[in-house]
Amino acid sequence: ESVELVNGMARVRVPPVKKGSEKAEKSDKPAFLLRTKKGTMGVRGTDFLAISNSALDEAEIVVFEGTVEFASVDQPNDKKMVAAGHWGGIGGRFGKKTSALIKLSPTALEHFLAISRDTPAYSVLKRGEEPTPAATGAKEAKPGQ
Repeated sequence: ESVELVNGMARVRVPPVKKGSEKAEKSDKPAFLLRTKKGTMGVRGTDFLAISNSALDEAEIVVFEGTVEFASVDQPNDKKMVAAGHWGGIGGRFGKKTSALIKLSPTALEHFLAISRDTPAYSVLKRGEEPTPAATGAKEAKPGQ
């Protein structure tokens, strides 16, 4: 499955592929691919925030859970694996290649989580599964609330 983000932000949650399943055994391709003008984000079982700024011709990623392959559209061999708690960018202010990844402080990570709560969310669901709050657009509470 693939989605293009032209401008703005999207919070994406993709359930992990079960180990030993036929789908996991047959393919090492991502279960979901998000494309922007500058970069692609391929994922299997993760939660991340994608930001595309068409005015600055750049893309950013913040990973909350799992790992995301972040690759340049112009140079497909220019890719980085972005782990949970990290930020990456490409284009505009960040240059033509994927930027060096930055481990976010807890305060910075909470900032991105906060802005993502007001961001349209996209969840990949299997047939017959019940939608999560992300899929319905409902806001999720912080742990302890």
